[in-house]
Amino acid sequence: MKKELILISALALLLTGLVFPQPSSDDSTGSNKITIYFFWGQGCPHCTAMKPYIGKITAKYPQIEVRSMEIFNNEENSKLFDETAQAYGKTATLVPTTFIADQMIEGYNGIITENKIEAIIAKCTQDECTNPDQMLVEFRSGLTSSTSTSTTTSTTSASTSTSTTTSTVTTTTRMTTTTTTTTTSTTTSMPPVTTSTRQTTTTAPELGGGSDGNDTGAISIAAIFLAIAAAILLFKKH
Repeated sequence: MKKELILISALALLLTGLVFPQPSSDDSTGSNKITIYFFWGQGCPHCTAMKPYIGKITAKYPQIEVRSMEIFNNEENSKLFDETAQAYGKTATLVPTTFIADQMIEGYNGIITENKIEAIIAKCTQDECTNPDQMLVEFRSGLTSSTSTSTTTSTTSASTSTSTTTSTVTTTTRMTTTTTTTTTSTTTSMPPVTTSTRQTTTTAPELGGGSDGNDTGAISIAAIFLAIAAAILLFKKH
């Protein structure tokens, strides 16, 4: 009876394991995708030394996508290397250079470099990390926004210049109006001078008329004296 119970228990455990499989403890099966940019150069000894490790992590972690790009003989890859470094706030100076998550790892120093990459992979397997693709998108978006801002600033400056010019023209017009008003005032003040001239002219005939009256009186007196003298001479002759 005991043997039968033991056999039944063993079968039950076996069936439980088949129906309810235990979860795997292998972290390499994480579902978070990890993108790695690996820039290298033809003839670079450190690049050659690092390539086997890149192949190793690609096989070990199926969620990893490695984009391997040679830059010495490929101008497009070289430009992308520079742009990716700028997106990370760095300058592209040497190869091999590995971009993973938000890290830029330059050179290859054997186990030290490998341990650093492995630590980032372990972190990004548990928690989703950014990747070089996202970093480039954000960087390019920032450049576009900066260009738009610059264009807007230039347009605003042009509008300000136009407003300033218009204001200057208005000021000039007002000055011209003021000058015209002054000239008109000067012209208006001329009639009193003209009137004075006319008064002088009017007075002149009056002065002339007075002189004629005096002359006529003198002639009359002379005539009287002549008449008296003529009468005396006639009286003496008789």
